Amino acid sequence: MMKRVAEIAPPNSLLLLMDQATGEIPDIIGERLVAATSSCVAVGTLSEQDGTTRLTLTDEPAPEDDAAPVYDGVIATPARKLAACTVLLETIVEIDVPSQATRVRVWANHATEPDDIRVLVSAP
Repeated sequence: MMKRVAEIAPPNSLLLLMDQATGEIPDIIGERLVAATSSCVAVGTLSEQDGTTRLTLTDEPAPEDDAAPVYDGVIATPARKLAACTVLLETIVEIDVPSQATRVRVWANHATEPDDIRVLVSAP
């Protein structure tokens, strides 16, 4: 089991979850918290001017709760790695994943500007 945690204030208040070898960033994020392609999930964060966002990237299941994830889908991870990156493609944290396709679930503590984001990766 792996768990990576970072306190960040990413440029443009946006995180990209992807396999950096092949991730295709969504063209338009718009006013939504999450946008995705078949190989990248873009997640909004707390405005970078307002402070940091705690990011947890893990393959450890959390205790069950009633909160539904803001994103639940499968993306391509051919290099078997999932990175949380800035829009400048700088890696913040990275985790090994078990296959070339990865189920990604994202929880956020606010609908528009979360300061706590949890990402759970698992086999599809």
